[in-house]
Amino acid sequence: MNLIELRDYQLKALEDIMSAFKAGNKRVLFVLPTGGGKTVIMTRIAEDLASRGLRIGVIAHRLELVDQLKKNLGHVADVFMVQSASKNPYRYDFIMIDEAHHAVARDYKRFLAAQDCPFLGVTATPLRLDGVGLGAVFDCMVESVNVDTLIKAGWLSDFKYYVPATLVDCFNGRHSRREYTAKDLLWLSSEYAYEKILASYETHKLIGKKSLIFCAGVSAAMECAEYFNAKGVRAASISGYQTASERLEILDGFRNGVFDVVTNCNLISEGFDFPAVEGVVLARPTKSLALHMQQIGRALRPLPGKSHAVIVDLVGNGLKLGVPNTPIKWSLEGAKMGLSGYDGGGGGSQYAVCPKCKMLYHKSRKCDCQRTLDELRNRPILSLSQD
Repeated sequence: MNLIELRDYQLKALEDIMSAFKAGNKRVLFVLPTGGGKTVIMTRIAEDLASRGLRIGVIAHRLELVDQLKKNLGHVADVFMVQSASKNPYRYDFIMIDEAHHAVARDYKRFLAAQDCPFLGVTATPLRLDGVGLGAVFDCMVESVNVDTLIKAGWLSDFKYYVPATLVDCFNGRHSRREYTAKDLLWLSSEYAYEKILASYETHKLIGKKSLIFCAGVSAAMECAEYFNAKGVRAASISGYQTASERLEILDGFRNGVFDVVTNCNLISEGFDFPAVEGVVLARPTKSLALHMQQIGRALRPLPGKSHAVIVDLVGNGLKLGVPNTPIKWSLEGAKMGLSGYDGGGGGSQYAVCPKCKMLYHKSRKCDCQRTLDELRNRPILSLSQD
């Protein structure tokens, strides 16, 4: 069996994971940013263990994740949805959990309790909206490199994050203490909202570029796609109400150039690996740091000719929850939630929006138009030579 080649930081992560198990931990959580190659590391571990004759089980919570995992690990492991885990007759020697921030859910805990073996969870965002700590399932956490390191090394795409004053100021209604409800977000299911979404999509030069739009609900995603199509933009909507084959057909069409835009609520916020995505439009407010980071991370995978990803945040999530490379202190203990999102989430007063170019930037740095102005000011004055 030819083992896949790992990058330096992936090799280091593999060593750290193995060290954690050797130290006596039976339940290890591994954290690596979206696009950093969690599946590659999982595959390497599975190939190594399978070569020793061990039975490997890999579980996830969505069919799209399972299909993707099967393509990478199906030759060495059983891959299945956690919802069907109770029907699985096998006893495993080792288990891996994709998107493991879901592992405190009942289906996971029930399955893991019936399996007397070590297990590894992997996630980019070890935090839950309900504040429940993952320490209820995992013994320890192994963290790898951060987003900023991956961008500087070229393993992730750079990005530009914009917060145009489009839908942000419209939201003044009451809302629940945790996540916004469908009733809270009803105002985003309107032609007015779709018009603003399309206008921002055009303003930030995403026309003809593969883009994902995260809408406030399933109906909003469907109507937004219809609005885009009516205006000449090739768009499709994807939701859990569609059959697996229907969703697969849409995503294949997106990859193959049939569609330029896919709208959804939060169906493809996790595990969707398509480097050609250059744009993400956020049209759904959220208080979830995990959901926010998962969504904006969809456009960060690098591709030749792709200079940067464009994130258009119409609802101001980044002001509270940060940008892709915001430093975040993860913990197995969970987190308390304040009015501005998770305590320590990394957003809040650290960021400002340029009134001219609408770029969200860290206050210790500068936005694009400020940097351009500085360059003009510092340009040497040319004098005419005299004969």
